[in-house]
Amino acid sequence: CTTPAFQYTHLRAHVAFGGQGLTTTQALDVTRFVEFEVSNESIAEVAPGREGPESVVVTASEAGSFTVGLAAASQAFSALVQSARVVVELDEVGVRVLEAVAFNGATWWPSSSAT
Repeated sequence: CTTPAFQYTHLRAHVAFGGQGLTTTQALDVTRFVEFEVSNESIAEVAPGREGPESVVVTASEAGSFTVGLAAASQAFSALVQSARVVVELDEVGVRVLEAVAFNGATWWPSSSAT
């Protein structure tokens, strides 16, 4: 295979809701209500993920840089949103050590006991 493989990542949108005299609720997932876009579609694209309707991924197809932000349909939030700059490089990476770890138990402290 001569085409380099690039990684992808899941995109999520979280907000804090609140107001004067209200309790602020942090980190509410609003991914299903927004649409993401990239600034350079020749380098990366946004597509639905495999994990369900709220899953969105950005995948690079070549080296370069781009910005991920909200699409025009979601610009009502634009004053509250920060975009993210992503740089994709051609540097190769490798795994030198792969160690398997197995979870085999847990101890809860302090222990709870029924009375």
